[in-house]
Amino acid sequence: MARNSLKELKRLLHNLASAGASDIHLRAGFVPFMRKDGRLLSVGRRSIGSGELNDLVDELQEGHRRRVSDTSFALDEECRFRAHLFLVQSEWALVLRVIPPRIPLLSDLRLPPPYEALCGAERGVILIGGESGSGRSTTLAAMAQTINLSRSVHVVVIEEPIEHLYRDERASISQVEVFNDAASWESALETAVRSDVDVIVLSQISGEVVIRVALEAAELGILVLAGGGGSTPELVLGRLLAQVSGSKRPALQESLARQLKAVACQRLIPGGLSRLEPNCEILIATNATRSAIASGEFYDLGKLVRIGDPREGMLSFDAHLEEMLSAGRISRKTALEHAFQKRQFEIYSAEEEESA
Repeated sequence: MARNSLKELKRLLHNLASAGASDIHLRAGFVPFMRKDGRLLSVGRRSIGSGELNDLVDELQEGHRRRVSDTSFALDEECRFRAHLFLVQSEWALVLRVIPPRIPLLSDLRLPPPYEALCGAERGVILIGGESGSGRSTTLAAMAQTINLSRSVHVVVIEEPIEHLYRDERASISQVEVFNDAASWESALETAVRSDVDVIVLSQISGEVVIRVALEAAELGILVLAGGGGSTPELVLGRLLAQVSGSKRPALQESLARQLKAVACQRLIPGGLSRLEPNCEILIATNATRSAIASGEFYDLGKLVRIGDPREGMLSFDAHLEEMLSAGRISRKTALEHAFQKRQFEIYSAEEEESA
């Protein structure tokens, strides 16, 4: 395949990223798709040829063919991607996540104030939850950058693959790519703990050994920020502990109850100007929440969030919806569609109409 075909494909990727795509889907024999503002849209009429896609895969895998792989690459300083490569009916397919050229700040993401307060924690475990596509990894990057700009500490960021590239500001940041700089997540984390580290950022926390070492790091006085799967705090914690074998679970559960600082979850909902807005729920570790976690009563956590003190940083999805509605960031229809306690918003809307 002529190299100019690969150049054309790269030019297409650059143009789609510049047009505001968050994700780009490529599959041999099909037209490209781009996701923008949460919607998946076809792009043009020209299908992607097998040859040009093979050339791109060869370049990304550096000649070492693997059926499934994850990597990151840059077309230039302003255009960077995280790539997932896989085979579909013996043909290559790629899903590319566009990485913004500038690491976003928490204010850019329009996240509520407790997120910034959490970046000042000296020690403990903070879990950032959300389903795939919720912006969880971007939030972790923004929190790491907040620490970079505001604290004189050593930060180790562990990812697979590396997405954003940090430059030292007030902090010294070391970025470790699993399976490149370290043989495994476990070895990367164990090495980080021995590197005079103050803050560890894990793009994901999974596996019994990783969970145990992360909790041990917190006990040593290190702040651990980690991504966790799950749409609510109780689901994030439940999925975390489900990875631990039965005999070891009670001890790790107690350790988690002691070391946890917060679980912050987010989802993206329609806002104004065709943009997506983060709707968040934040569980702050209090005596009540620690007791519920230690006893395994995760079903109580949602209620504890709803009745918790906002001055401590506690925030439910519905309370945040009310704040977003009052600020004009979402419509009443959107608030009602995404509310957990829908009756509360129906009453709110009715009272608004009566007073109008």
